[in-house]
Amino acid sequence: MSKKKYKKNKKKIEKIENNKKNKKYQYNQTPPKKPKRKVSKAAEKPKKTSPRKAVIIASICILPFLIFGAALVKLGIDEIAHQIACSAEVKGIIVTDVSAQKGRGRTSKGLRYRYTDYSAKYTFEYNGETFIDTIKTRHKIEKGQEIKVRCDPDNPKDHYVKDRGDSIMYVVLIIFGMIWDALWAVLILCIWRMYQKPKQEDKKQEVKKDEATL
Repeated sequence: MSKKKYKKNKKKIEKIENNKKNKKYQYNQTPPKKPKRKVSKAAEKPKKTSPRKAVIIASICILPFLIFGAALVKLGIDEIAHQIACSAEVKGIIVTDVSAQKGRGRTSKGLRYRYTDYSAKYTFEYNGETFIDTIKTRHKIEKGQEIKVRCDPDNPKDHYVKDRGDSIMYVVLIIFGMIWDALWAVLILCIWRMYQKPKQEDKKQEVKKDEATL
């Protein structure tokens, strides 16, 4: 064998050995660990809220509306109780000039209307004692006009001017407050049932699985 061929073969052998060493080194090396991706909170699965928590949260949100309805009912009951207590009826007389104040309002249908608020001072007597107070109404009144005053026989200072539709208005107020509270109470029950349905379905599926295994 010539020297040139020997050198060429030697170089080839060295290359093959070097390649083998490099491959072994690559196989022996542990591959670098990939960095874990941070999962955003928005991508995480939302936790299921229990029915109790859902009802508690809904109750806290709805509480101001329930208080509003209860306040309307209480106001109506108090005013009707006040009217019942003022059982004595006497005549009163408007003694001062009537002041009129005009205003504008809107109906529930959005129609505009005008109104006038009248106010004046009146007097009435009960058991020989004279009382003076102010009347405010939207019904037209005049100086010297007689009005009906109802007062508490035990405490004549507790009185009011009998006006048309007062008792009906307070009854409507009570009914409206009760319906208002009832609607919000029904809403809470609907939320409770909405969160109860998935639990009931899960229980049914578990029962079916148990039956299938048996």
